[in-house]
Amino acid sequence: MIIQHFSNSFISVSSGEELILCDPWLGLACHGGWHSFPILDPKVISSKLADPALVYISHLHTDHFSPATLKLLASTNTSFLIKKFHDHKLRNAIRSLGFTKIIELDPFSPTKIGNFEFTIVPQAESNTSGLSDDINFDLDTSLIIREISSNKIFFNKVDNPLSISSLKAVREFVESRMDSEIDIACVGSGAASEFPQCFPEINRESVCNDYSLVSAHRYVESVDALGARISFPAGGRYAISGRFCSLNRYVAQPSPALIADVYAKWRPKIDSSFVHIEGGGSITIDKHSLELNPKKFMEWQDQFGRYLSKIPYDYESFGSFRENMAAINEAFPIARQNLERALQMKKIESFAHISFKIHESISMDDATPALDDLYASIDLEPKGYTNNSIEIHLESGALRGILDRRLIMNQVFSGSLTFQIRKPEVYDVTSVFALNYLHL
Repeated sequence: MIIQHFSNSFISVSSGEELILCDPWLGLACHGGWHSFPILDPKVISSKLADPALVYISHLHTDHFSPATLKLLASTNTSFLIKKFHDHKLRNAIRSLGFTKIIELDPFSPTKIGNFEFTIVPQAESNTSGLSDDINFDLDTSLIIREISSNKIFFNKVDNPLSISSLKAVREFVESRMDSEIDIACVGSGAASEFPQCFPEINRESVCNDYSLVSAHRYVESVDALGARISFPAGGRYAISGRFCSLNRYVAQPSPALIADVYAKWRPKIDSSFVHIEGGGSITIDKHSLELNPKKFMEWQDQFGRYLSKIPYDYESFGSFRENMAAINEAFPIARQNLERALQMKKIESFAHISFKIHESISMDDATPALDDLYASIDLEPKGYTNNSIEIHLESGALRGILDRRLIMNQVFSGSLTFQIRKPEVYDVTSVFALNYLHL
């Protein structure tokens, strides 16, 4: 079995002539707010990975489900492997691209396809910090891949926010059901989120350093829970593109050196090897041998910013500020009713005060947004007893696109296209997730 990593959660797994791709993504995602990183040549990737036997899509976010990349690499002969979700949005989205061979698996139901056995691991928690959440979207998945001929096992965690106890449960499942252990695991080493770079009121540099260290410890703790023999970081790595690309300096992504340092401090408690293969490195494993082909870590450099800063955001073509505000004022009352209906159905008793500050344009000065007083304001009143408030600064086209469903709220947020001020500085998971219901 050969495992090769390209960017984010884009991984290939091969055995003989069988080629499996996991979450292939090249180029833009999150409505233009993200670009895959390292920046790879699509023509080179296509020459190596075109027409795979199977593509696994973990979930609907566009840095995992990338229509442009799928059209580049997959063919009508390609089968798609997904979880059997209740809402079928992912299945329908794949079909809309012209792909009809879709295999939907129930969670924890090992299924043999060729020389592989696949097991979908569902989302069990909404966040890895154990914060309270009344929404609990059924969104993310992970994948256990067993090569049948060698009985070697690869666990692909993807973005699934599994807690340490859930990761231990995955380990127990593998050991009891497959009578084996996890040989290789990939675990996200940073948060694919807007924090801390989009929170200008906090000391972003300090928080970035602190959170990177926390993420490195979480990475090592996760690998220890899985009992994996070898691990590599995958998932949660991207480049912020467009006019806001200077925010990249504050993205909390631990370097391989930091992860290795944390590993060293955990020894001899943890007996696992760490390798960095992002950008095309690989791991080859069979019954009797193991070969590592690492890659040098690609640091963020200014020349990437000069290229990425010229990329427009999806919403920039939606209309003028006046046109966008007219559409927003018409749509917002209906969207508010839809949100209130969703809160009532889900029996959510507490909701933060949300204030949208709508700008014609937000300029950047050395990674700091110019959040002046030239904005329109629309508020969502709090529900129940709460002291939480969130001030959300964004451009008019972004909010218009969210309301009329051309843009997805959480991808605008995590794609670093909004700037936020929270009081107190606490992550209100329920209120932020609930905003996904604010649309027509």
